Amino acid sequence: KHSLGVILLSYSHNKLGVKINYMTKKLPRDQIKYPRINENDRHLIEHMWNDEKYSQSDIARKLNRSQSAISRELKQGNIFDFSNLSKRQLYNLEIHSRIKYSALRGQFIATQRSVRRGNGSKLLKHMYQILKSRHQ
Repeated sequence: KHSLGVILLSYSHNKLGVKINYMTKKLPRDQIKYPRINENDRHLIEHMWNDEKYSQSDIARKLNRSQSAISRELKQGNIFDFSNLSKRQLYNLEIHSRIKYSALRGQFIATQRSVRRGNGSKLLKHMYQILKSRHQ
């Protein structure tokens, strides 16, 4: 599921079963690929956070993600606006009172970001090529 920056270099098979010999090589940080949170995960996060009142670390464990990824996702999909409160007032609120997560908002923002990054926009690239050829 996850590539955690470790490469499995060998394994061996014996009569009793498979014995795995882990010889690991740490990958540089920029080569580690973490899967993006998908729409199903966002709905699970919404249910676990808003309804079940799970902590960020509990959600991370259940979804096999890092706690920081869940924290970023909760901030991204938060529908509450506390711009009228000071930081002190905000941090005095209980965490579930500060964040009401919306999977729809989280997915909307993630889709916007993916288009800006160029992911999933093959049609746009194709259209760009057509427009570029017409204007030359």
